[in-house]
Amino acid sequence: MLRTPWILITAGVLCAAVFPLDITRSVLATAASTLFEALPFLVAARLFKLPAWAGCGCGNGPAALSIPALCATWLALGPLVAIARFIAAIVMGKCIRAPHTHGKDHHENVLSDLCAIVPYGIIAGIIAHVLPALIAMPHAVSPLFALCMGSVFGFLLAPCGLGIIGIAGALHAYAPAAMLGFLCIAGICDLRTLVRLPKPHIISDRAAYMLLVAACSVVAWQHGAALVHPRFIYALLLSNIALLYLAWRSAGNAPSFQALAIPAGMFITALLGAPAPTYQATETTLAAAFPGEHLTFTGVITRTKSITALVRYAITCCRADAAPVSIRLAHDIPVPEKQWVEAHGTLELRNGVLELKVTRFTKQATPNDPFIYR
Repeated sequence: MLRTPWILITAGVLCAAVFPLDITRSVLATAASTLFEALPFLVAARLFKLPAWAGCGCGNGPAALSIPALCATWLALGPLVAIARFIAAIVMGKCIRAPHTHGKDHHENVLSDLCAIVPYGIIAGIIAHVLPALIAMPHAVSPLFALCMGSVFGFLLAPCGLGIIGIAGALHAYAPAAMLGFLCIAGICDLRTLVRLPKPHIISDRAAYMLLVAACSVVAWQHGAALVHPRFIYALLLSNIALLYLAWRSAGNAPSFQALAIPAGMFITALLGAPAPTYQATETTLAAAFPGEHLTFTGVITRTKSITALVRYAITCCRADAAPVSIRLAHDIPVPEKQWVEAHGTLELRNGVLELKVTRFTKQATPNDPFIYR
């Protein structure tokens, strides 16, 4: 069976061959952000021998049974969606008698858990860059097709419970029907639920744990490094204490490539930094905006056919759940594409879509951190 580190290397080579360098870096950064987001939950579950529902939903069985995922769903999508998914996951778990052994198998550890998530993180990164281009065409994709597409991706992708919420947030900006299909399947009746997926067995490695400590420290020092929400760095710093303890317990084990590959990738990504996302003009996604409202918005100028828009991405927890916040402009402005602009104006409703009637604008330098945080 192909080991996870080689999956990572193979995926990196394929991405570099298919996508431009910036998109390849962004895909790998998204995968790394998924690992950073999951790390505190994995560390806590392994260190305190907690059951599956206390983790991020990376074990076998319905991922929606994860309590952290339930809380994230509640905050992002509301209590009705969160409770409905949790109840559906309980029913599915009872029907198939899902094996939740997370935290009880002493042959596995944090490194094994991280390696098990890597393929899903890579897939999530690819989907985050490829899927929007496919479904952001309202005249080419019907709601029914988007619903089916979201269901298929939810079944095959089978991400962890927290990853599901991030992807659902991104889908909501492009195709609500696809998001509905995704949420109805992912974490409830997906591949992870129906099939006991094998996990890699990795021997605890002191050097690997120290690399994880270094990676988390770099992310904390850079206030999230555009990988996770700045508030999330406190969870990573707490994880460092536990990782140092695990490193001390792993004394005497010789370093191995299999154990070092994933922590090394996370450390390199944190050190080099994550590139800005690929901006695309989309429909208006400003929540609670209304016609006549005065608005100041800073973002990147994007154009598709007759649409000119300002776009910026928002992070709820980590880069994997980054979703575009976009506003159409009522009239084009004499600014080149991909230029950062601060625009001032008034919102007006045209053909059922909110647009910003710009009264004045100023060019802006590219910010060190292109994201805003919710």
